[in-house]
Amino acid sequence: MEVRKLVVKKINEGLSPRKITKDLSIFRCAVQNIYMKLRDHNTIEDLPKTGCPALNSARSVRVPIRDSKKNPKKTAPDLLKSWKSSRPTSVNTVKRILRNYKLFGRIAEKDANA
Repeated sequence: MEVRKLVVKKINEGLSPRKITKDLSIFRCAVQNIYMKLRDHNTIEDLPKTGCPALNSARSVRVPIRDSKKNPKKTAPDLLKSWKSSRPTSVNTVKRILRNYKLFGRIAEKDANA
């Protein structure tokens, strides 16, 4: 935060971004980002996060992960049935959670020789 305040002070003094980078020994793109944030949002503070908050808690997300680790061949609809979530959940949500944790359960193929 102190660096941002120094950059704003030097911008107000009329120094160029190149001169500011040499004085403070920081990257030029960092100076430009601070300047653009000041120009666009009129602040140098961190902005609030965007997007929707997660509906399922970290604790409830562990249920399908645990079930998938116990039985890797269980499909996403089967995991959804065993998951008692407090909110309505879709099969795609279960698939996304499993992908995020690098769990790719596969269904065994029928033997070609049989």
